[in-house]
Amino acid sequence: MDDSSRSPFVRANLDTLSLEGWNTLVGQMLDSQQEAVKKDGRKYIYLNPRENEIALGREKEVSSSFKKLSHEKIIRISISKLPPYLSEDQVIETQKNINKIFSTKETTTLSKKFFSIFSSSASIGSKLPIEIAINHRAVLGELARTLPEAVQILRSLAGQTGIYFLHHTDYSEAPLALKLMPHPITHLIADHFYRKLNFSTPLYTAFPRESELGQLALKKLEDLALNDLREKHHMAENSQEAEIYGGKIRQLEHQLKSTQHIMVMKYVPGTTFAELPVDELMKALTQEKILLDIGAMIFLDVLLHNTDRMHPERSNNLDNLLLQPEASEERRSIALIDHDFKVNSENWTTIAETLVKLAKGELTEKIIDNLCTSINIKLKDDPVTAEHYQKSLKKEDKIRFFLQEGFRKGAHSLLQACEDSEVLPALLNVSSSGDLSSQEAVLSDRVEIFKELLKIIKKNFINKI
Repeated sequence: MDDSSRSPFVRANLDTLSLEGWNTLVGQMLDSQQEAVKKDGRKYIYLNPRENEIALGREKEVSSSFKKLSHEKIIRISISKLPPYLSEDQVIETQKNINKIFSTKETTTLSKKFFSIFSSSASIGSKLPIEIAINHRAVLGELARTLPEAVQILRSLAGQTGIYFLHHTDYSEAPLALKLMPHPITHLIADHFYRKLNFSTPLYTAFPRESELGQLALKKLEDLALNDLREKHHMAENSQEAEIYGGKIRQLEHQLKSTQHIMVMKYVPGTTFAELPVDELMKALTQEKILLDIGAMIFLDVLLHNTDRMHPERSNNLDNLLLQPEASEERRSIALIDHDFKVNSENWTTIAETLVKLAKGELTEKIIDNLCTSINIKLKDDPVTAEHYQKSLKKEDKIRFFLQEGFRKGAHSLLQACEDSEVLPALLNVSSSGDLSSQEAVLSDRVEIFKELLKIIKKNFINKI
């Protein structure tokens, strides 16, 4: 970059300017706009389209050949500058500038069609699609660095479809998690909603099997994960254990042949509720903040028809719910993994009925019964102690009260988030289809269904308070 005394500008060629250099210019522009008392003291970024030259300076100093860049254009350039894989420092600096831009009044100039990692355009009502893009590159960067040197891939003991933990050479870093799946779209939509309500979820991305990383991931899974399962099958102590490992081997062999996408997730600190000792689980279930967060989570699980966690009309899967260490008052006390979006035109009325039951408190006892069942499973060899804990849960009115408060808080937060008409389409719009008319039809159906569900939520959770 040129900041010589001959020019009032800091100047650079846009094509050759690195992401770091671009972030520096954007940061200086935003800092000057925050610090300058008078408008004419603020710096802006300008483009000379003929020379493709970028300049940073004050408006009164600009020559006629330079045109001021809008915040939308600045964000577009930021996205275009992202390398295929991002380092942690690049993530921090890029996201910091994006956050600053979205905190200014000029965000109203952003167009309704913007950016998605799966298609060239998506509705935007927040900075969420941009955060997804940055996270996408960041996780790919870590995977590209870790995957070639992986020495062990172990299947998680939890889950039916299989999560595989990828360990780095020296085991000094937290493992990445790999999951083979037909398509990541429904997971991504669900994740939009949980993040919108400030739940912690893993940073993740997905890529097709045909990609270079996809082929390498499948090869590593075959060489390391499949061989590990075969070795455990060979060493099984009894026929039942051998059959379990045999089933996992057959499942992975099928997935390696048929899967279309590989999802990779960063490690989330915490302990799954399934792994918590019963004393710690009981302690967690008597804490107001945790109960409120679980209530908000259950509200969203019901709304999205995510049935594989703590949906009141299904059995619990506490492997998909983590207790976070030392969560502050501002942060959620729990982290969520492996969720799905399963709302469609055929089941939305059933979802609506379940939401009404949830609002009326008709499902609260069922939720507590499911927790009792989870404790019973944990203590299957000690039925006397299990019964003691179950009685403690059932007589604790505090649990009922704060769960129901959590339902209402979740409903209120979602309605508040969706007040802007552009937010709901942004949350629901993720598609990789090349048929744009098909995309728009599917999105339109989703939005209309959710508008009806939001009416039901407002009527039953808010208006009756």
